[in-house]
Amino acid sequence: MSRKQYWVLIVGRRNRRRSPLGAGLLFFLAESKGLGEFLVVDSAGIQADEAGAEPDGAIQSVAENHGFRLSHESRAVDSDDLEEFDEILALDQEAYDHLIGLTQDQSLRQKVRLLSEHDPRSPKPAEVKLKQKPNADDLEALYEHLWYCCRGFLKAVEE
Repeated sequence: MSRKQYWVLIVGRRNRRRSPLGAGLLFFLAESKGLGEFLVVDSAGIQADEAGAEPDGAIQSVAENHGFRLSHESRAVDSDDLEEFDEILALDQEAYDHLIGLTQDQSLRQKVRLLSEHDPRSPKPAEVKLKQKPNADDLEALYEHLWYCCRGFLKAVEE
């Protein structure tokens, strides 16, 4: 029996650091669980000032250090994404509020959640943040936070 594909969009601010790393990690973890053909993952940002740009070099290094590569061009989220994707995961409250503001349709708004709701370490969602000028420890902390969130999300999808 084949499953219908499940489309997931991870949304940050500029789609150069957190969101492409989150999307790449989610897909990498899905593939390791045999869900790679089932899960379609993309990322976008609420600002389009660098549309078409590759992920930040330091973020690409983090991904490569953990065994996967990022192949993504930044893009802005738009109202069509609310129709196309099954679930839209915001990395912070700013992205969440922007996504909710794209539509008045409650059925579409219900697709939007904070990714950190899936972090099993915290009873209350903590935004997935990164400093403007992160050091290596900050980048590793970002990866770890995303890892827990993505693992929790996949567990929920599998159930």
